[in-house]
Amino acid sequence: MKKNCLLWLLVAAMAMTSCQDEFIKNENKTSDKIGYSVNMTELSSPYRTRSGEIASSHEVEIDDVNGMIDGKQVYLHTITDMVVPMDIKQIKSENQPQSRAAEKTVADVDEIGVTSVVWNGTSWAAASDHRVYMDNVLAESTAFQTNYYWPAAEEYIRFFAIYPYTDGPKIIADDKKNPKIQWTVPEDVTKQHDILVASNNYAGHHKATANLNFAHALTAVQFKLASGLAGVKVTAVRIKGVYYQGTYTYNFDNCTTKIVDDKTYYLDGGEWEVVMADDKKRDFATTGPADASTEDEMLINGGDKTFMMMPQTLPDGATIEVDITDAHGSETLTASLKDKVWNKGTKVTYVLTFNGKDIVVSVDGNPGWSGAGGEINAGF
Repeated sequence: MKKNCLLWLLVAAMAMTSCQDEFIKNENKTSDKIGYSVNMTELSSPYRTRSGEIASSHEVEIDDVNGMIDGKQVYLHTITDMVVPMDIKQIKSENQPQSRAAEKTVADVDEIGVTSVVWNGTSWAAASDHRVYMDNVLAESTAFQTNYYWPAAEEYIRFFAIYPYTDGPKIIADDKKNPKIQWTVPEDVTKQHDILVASNNYAGHHKATANLNFAHALTAVQFKLASGLAGVKVTAVRIKGVYYQGTYTYNFDNCTTKIVDDKTYYLDGGEWEVVMADDKKRDFATTGPADASTEDEMLINGGDKTFMMMPQTLPDGATIEVDITDAHGSETLTASLKDKVWNKGTKVTYVLTFNGKDIVVSVDGNPGWSGAGGEINAGF
């Protein structure tokens, strides 16, 4: 009899827990489930920050390189695209591990993680009753369905989202006002994820599609040989002595905005706090193309060889090295990166060239992170 009573109590406790979980999902709910669209809208320059400042699209710097190609002085053009197209790479193909090798369109997105915080009143900063409503909820497939509903009319809800979900960082909401993610850049460049973040908030009775506009949280780094360097074979590229760990804190109140077709898109305004210590520096390397260069410009490390780096002001000792072979033999070209800045959401391209004066920057529609927009309607 005692065993039967214990069994009954266990079953009853499990039932109560299940009911409590369902109550949490449906507490103060309206009649509609939450749904949102996942956007990768390109915010091309100029765009306006929250403070009204107009931001430029790219910057260019010239530096000397230690080493020569074909017996000639080489220069390093650093091109920083300040705003890059909203695109998703690293999409997990069916029955295959997650990879950045194949660039996909927004239609290929198959998973995101969402945390949401609910509060009373209109002021996020002044409120003191923030509570986590959704905690790293996985939304996957084309339907993106869960069992969560819009909160009551007197409440407000703020969403914090991350991509990818499976192999990416999870959102930490211990401090409900300042959810964050922690990330360590993998040493293997082919396992370096293109982390995307998004945030937005709505009144609790919104009961319509909520918009999440994802932005790149890291810095993409690529290398090129300029036109006119025919016959040069790049065997390896290395980035040495850079920081690789950090914590990103979401900040919707500092977001940037763009209006497209009368629709407002927001990009989360959060920042990274990088772990800056001598024992927290790392070297990263990848191989070059199989073929030697022609007269045309050549991308050295595209696709899954693109470095996805922690945004930072580069420390003393940070360098790049490029191993090349030309008609004169083999050589390692080097250049210092000290005090250079990798901003979040930018693509930095290092171009090796004989040109030390005139700079011509062509920004095409596909500067490395391709995809010119589109959206996925996702129902929560």
